[in-house]
Amino acid sequence: MKLKDALAIICDNAEAADYLAKIPARSRRTAKGELEAYVRLGWLLYALDKTDIARPIVEPLTSVPFENNYDYWTWIEYALILQAELSTGQEQGKAIREQAVAAVEQAVQTGEAAVVQVKQKVQSRFLKGETLHTDYIEKAVQHQDEVAEANARLLHLMDLSKLSLLGGSAEYPAEQAAREAAAQQSRIREIADRHGWIELDPFK
Repeated sequence: MKLKDALAIICDNAEAADYLAKIPARSRRTAKGELEAYVRLGWLLYALDKTDIARPIVEPLTSVPFENNYDYWTWIEYALILQAELSTGQEQGKAIREQAVAAVEQAVQTGEAAVVQVKQKVQSRFLKGETLHTDYIEKAVQHQDEVAEANARLLHLMDLSKLSLLGGSAEYPAEQAAREAAAQQSRIREIADRHGWIELDPFK
């Protein structure tokens, strides 16, 4: 599926209409901006346990193939990871998770040998937790900015979920990543309850 077609399907989704309408117009000026906003929204809804609304937002994006453009693929990848998380406990859950992992791995293995080698090294570092950063979370906590904290935790949740889905490593086991992801969700919900979800990304 082409990205523009997937975005159009999401725009027409009645279940998510109230949330989609609150995304600022500036986020819809480009396909990349719209893609990022929708994926962030899907993850926020997931963190807030609004999975029934998150699902139709993310599902069309998971049919967009890798076209060697990481400006877009990074967000498509997060959509795949979210779909896998949303499938937990479902009959097709295992197959969906396997498909998500296969799509991520295919992107890593695509390209000339030297390019693939670099991508493999980047993924290896990620799976060891070496590229996970909590600087923005810590800075927000230090400044007592709970909205910024929630936004930073959402991105961290996305990375932790990806690490867990891909199996982690000896240095950073998948189980550890899953536990930490659950802790991020809990804190995001706490902040959303106090300030209102409308104050969080992608609404601000």
